Amino acid sequence: MTSGLRCLIVAFTIIICGCTTHRQCLPSTIAVYYPKGGGGIMGLGSEVYERSLLLRGPANLFYDDTDKDFYLAYRGSNTAFLRFLASEDKDRDGEDGEGWVSDTVVLALSSKDSRLHEVLQHTDPVTRNYVCYIMHEYFRPADLQRYPLTMSLYDPKPFQKKKCLASTTRTRTAATWPGTSTPTIWRGTCARSSG
Repeated sequence: MTSGLRCLIVAFTIIICGCTTHRQCLPSTIAVYYPKGGGGIMGLGSEVYERSLLLRGPANLFYDDTDKDFYLAYRGSNTAFLRFLASEDKDRDGEDGEGWVSDTVVLALSSKDSRLHEVLQHTDPVTRNYVCYIMHEYFRPADLQRYPLTMSLYDPKPFQKKKCLASTTRTRTAATWPGTSTPTIWRGTCARSSG
């Protein structure tokens, strides 16, 4: 069976039968952060991750090594997770860098606190802190509370000045999560900080 035919069969099964097993469904938390049709983090919808994790990944159809590492990390490989975190995409501007941030959110949401903490213990301090910063900025408060070990690694000081500069140079919308008054994207305290 060719990989194209296999991919088509998987897509047909998901569309017709719906999600029937854990392997065929994205975790429900991902759907909260990436609603169907777009509007999620970096403007993405859940369709992007359904294609990546449920169709292309199982069919071994990857864009590049980072895409493959993302899929394998999602499936539980800590070695692939470390390679993903070390990817050059995290330091790039534009689409590649934004994609890395969004993929990092998905990996963090799909990992337990103990696994994420363990993986981050094996990264360099800058990457470790950057992942925690991403979680702090994009996670809902209730989801962030599920990661006390991981967030114990976070040092917000390197990001405070950067956040304050960003808040004075452009306006960012602060849509709120349903049922809370917490902004989804911007939770800065620059007006009260001295640095």
